[in-house]
Amino acid sequence: MALSNFHSNIVAATVLRTLEAELVTDKITFQKYSGKVKSGASLTFPSLADPTVSAYGGTVTYEELVDSAVTMPINQETYFGFKVDKLDQQRAGVNLLMDQSKRAGYGLKKSCDEYVLGLYAGLTAGVTATITTANILSTLAEIGTQLAEQNVDHPWIVLPPSVIAKIKLAGVRFQVNSGSKGGKGGAEVFVQDDIKMDIYQSNLVTESSSDVFEVLAGSYESIGFAQQIMDVETIQVLQGYRGSAVQGFHVYGAKILKEYELVRATLTIGSETTI
Repeated sequence: MALSNFHSNIVAATVLRTLEAELVTDKITFQKYSGKVKSGASLTFPSLADPTVSAYGGTVTYEELVDSAVTMPINQETYFGFKVDKLDQQRAGVNLLMDQSKRAGYGLKKSCDEYVLGLYAGLTAGVTATITTANILSTLAEIGTQLAEQNVDHPWIVLPPSVIAKIKLAGVRFQVNSGSKGGKGGAEVFVQDDIKMDIYQSNLVTESSSDVFEVLAGSYESIGFAQQIMDVETIQVLQGYRGSAVQGFHVYGAKILKEYELVRATLTIGSETTI
């Protein structure tokens, strides 16, 4: 099929499908407003203070409602742009335009995940440990305990492959979660009933130094996120070029909404005795 038969909306749909399918951020964040944002705008997340519970002594005092809000700017902008030579497309055994559109989706995913997982920098480390198979479960339990103390009932945690390997070597048997136990599904999720956490694997967890990872764990409402694929355009003729080009723009924003429902863990990969 000639490149001229591809329309911008098809490319946009391909990019968005790839983005949604691969995005860890999409699984762990609160994103009520995604798809309704634009660059330079901001979103406001309102909340109310809890009512005061007092001992009853014969009278009731009525307090005013106290509200607060967190504003999240939509200030991250990325784009992709590539061109496909007409003869190259005709000779290729694959659809270059659609394949590259999928790769663009992955690139957008990568930038979002790196940004959101990098929000650890706004938190003080609640857990610091050099992990081995001997202490990985107790370390996860400590993270879970800190979240439980903030009434986070079923938290998530995003771990790099090297930490997942420690858990597996410790003898934990995982089952893939399809969304039935509180996770959002769609990404690789491990459920461990004793720890009671949704464990997501990502190779984009920040490695602050060699074998030292800055891990985030929290509730599904602790981080706000919103994004929009914008202005995807297929340009049929470029001046001085015998082919087509595609460009697209992506805007997003992310912010910690409930800091008390997040834990930052600084995990150093410890050495093991060779089996």
